[in-house]
Amino acid sequence: MKKLFGIILLGVFLLSSSLAQAATCFWVGGTGSIDDVTHWSISTGGAGSTCLAAGGWPNSTADSGTFDASSGGGTITRNVAWTIGTLTTSAFTGTFGNAGDTATVNVNNFSNSGSGTRTVNLGASTWTCGNPGTTACTWGFTSATNLTFNANTSTVVMGGSTSGSYQIANLGPTGITYNVITFNPDQATGRGTLGSSSGTTNITTLNMGSPNEISNSNSNTWAVTTLNWTGGTPSLSSWVLLYSSAPGNQMTIALTNASSCTFCAFREINVTTSSITATDAINFGRNTNINFTPPAGGGGTHIIGSGI
Repeated sequence: MKKLFGIILLGVFLLSSSLAQAATCFWVGGTGSIDDVTHWSISTGGAGSTCLAAGGWPNSTADSGTFDASSGGGTITRNVAWTIGTLTTSAFTGTFGNAGDTATVNVNNFSNSGSGTRTVNLGASTWTCGNPGTTACTWGFTSATNLTFNANTSTVVMGGSTSGSYQIANLGPTGITYNVITFNPDQATGRGTLGSSSGTTNITTLNMGSPNEISNSNSNTWAVTTLNWTGGTPSLSSWVLLYSSAPGNQMTIALTNASSCTFCAFREINVTTSSITATDAINFGRNTNINFTPPAGGGGTHIIGSGI
């Protein structure tokens, strides 16, 4: 009996420890450093130092952290490397991050909404959306009203797992300009959607990893200064496929500097201002200002299994 009782107690302890790893926490008390446990509460506007996450602050892929109207404004400093499942800055009025913050951030879901006066600084950090092993990455700025967004010298990496992840990126409305965005190679059958909101997504440098399938809405324009491609291989599983997610409608890339890719495919892409030179490439039709050289030995106009 004593042995059985001990086993039960051990099970309860392990279960409690496991549950403690998945916590929903809220920032309170205004200005502070992201790892200061006195600023994390179990409820919105509640008492500090009550977050149930391991270590007293949300710092695992199972945790969520929310900055809202009850967070107290002020300036939030990201002074340590941070891994979090869901990060929400909803109705938060204050400054999230400093221009000089260099610590890395790994997040699965990042959303910013509301119309309060707020500032988001990405700093000099690398933000990776999609922790290794996850199946989805969401990144969304739903409103630019009263928002001051500073990309600073940051890099945003979409898709943290190169072993296969379904990557979705909603980069936000017109008025937001990113410094560097890198779309990681996707070695699974899933596809990436980049900039799915309407309006214009401004990107200084956009890096396309291969292999990848990336689609975008015709209602959204990418205004890109420099577009880089890692380059695929003759194997069809290692190409970069870029196409409109609305068949019959072109998506637009307003490209400042001419770009070139190898082993790439396009459907319904309208390049303005400059052009793309596509070598060993496939033209699925309705493309503008893309100069194609077909694969050596010819080939068809459809890649089996590509879904496009």
